[in-house]
Amino acid sequence: MGWAERIRRYAVLLFGIFAISFGVALITKSAIGNSAISAIPYTMSFLVPQLTYGMHVALFNALLVLLQIVLLRRDCQVFDICQQVVFAAVFGSVVDFSMWLLTWYDPQSYPLCACTMLLGVVCLAFGAYLEVIGRVGMMAGDGLARALVKVTGKEFGTMRVAADSTMVLIAVVMNLLYFRSLVTVREGTIVAALFTGLVVTFFSRHLTAFEYAVLPENRNGGKASNIAVPEGNFIVTVSREYGSGGREVGHAIADALGVQCYDSRLIHMMAAQSGLPEDYVAGEGADASGALAAFYTLYAGAVAEQDMPKAERLFRAEEQVIRNLAAQESCVIVGRLAEYVLRDHANVLRIFLRADKEDAIARVMDREGLSRDEAGSKIERVNRERADHCLRFAHAAWGMSGNYDVTMNTSRYGVVRTGEMLAAMALSAREKTCGSPRS
Repeated sequence: MGWAERIRRYAVLLFGIFAISFGVALITKSAIGNSAISAIPYTMSFLVPQLTYGMHVALFNALLVLLQIVLLRRDCQVFDICQQVVFAAVFGSVVDFSMWLLTWYDPQSYPLCACTMLLGVVCLAFGAYLEVIGRVGMMAGDGLARALVKVTGKEFGTMRVAADSTMVLIAVVMNLLYFRSLVTVREGTIVAALFTGLVVTFFSRHLTAFEYAVLPENRNGGKASNIAVPEGNFIVTVSREYGSGGREVGHAIADALGVQCYDSRLIHMMAAQSGLPEDYVAGEGADASGALAAFYTLYAGAVAEQDMPKAERLFRAEEQVIRNLAAQESCVIVGRLAEYVLRDHANVLRIFLRADKEDAIARVMDREGLSRDEAGSKIERVNRERADHCLRFAHAAWGMSGNYDVTMNTSRYGVVRTGEMLAAMALSAREKTCGSPRS
């Protein structure tokens, strides 16, 4: 990283700290709650009025840095720790400056207080977004969550929720002991907790033009969306219910087209790309596709790549591998939301296969040596996980006919005949869209 880029990144980060600080000041001015990171310092500013609010913020963030040192010990990165101490001092100073700027502002009506709270959340989220895209440092709150991840092995979002919840709980106890009621922690605290991550994610998705204008180097971050897929390559994607025979159909289509079929071979490729264990990749990250994991991701908002949940990192690896394959050759890709990943590529035949329940159960029993009840339970579980995975990452209903070019029930004609019919269809589609065959 050159000095010019480094200066720009730190400038973005420092502006982010200012936005976070101003957001904290606005939320405080709303008088209907506080953010998790400022709830304890603001309460302490009543208990120890000799120090300013910003001083308490700085000291509290310094305490979070100290906790990281205790948790990580020899694994501490000295430079990161020193940075966080400096950021804590800047954070506290700008909070005081922001409170000074807002000295004149004293909302009285509840609607105005609520609007002030929401505006503070937006400022706080924008600052957190700038911190993420700056990629040169983090605030002490994020640093503590990352330290907890290293110690516990849990996901970043989980540890962020745990850390913030603990801060709020401590502030609640302090309120009850000192004020005998909730003064600095109220309904606005819940609003800030639930919506900040959502707004950060919104900024991350919709301000890419701004990000690349300010930090053009981020454009070359290896995102899968930057990989061009030649128009001459013809891709068939096969999505399928478990036990429908989709893998056999995929290979039949590939044989007819004279191209490679990628199914289980993708597991090794995606494991290498993501750095995740192959057994986790084989399960398509099912353990992290539920509502609870989605909430943790939403709460944490957009985060640095290293802090992404395993399911998110796996999906990014899927995108990368699938687009690489599509860029290199015509092929058949089974599963892995390939139809969604290649949604912007014209020459794709998207297929979805299902099967009658009894046929699917019989096929799984024969293939895996399971009892009827075991096969039925596994089919329901895997299909549910695939539906959750599709909804979370493709934002679409899995198996809905409108998301595919062809949907077929393999029980109607049998797996072999279905494969033959779809192979003929693929040959015709390739000739129409690409002209002469290409491998």
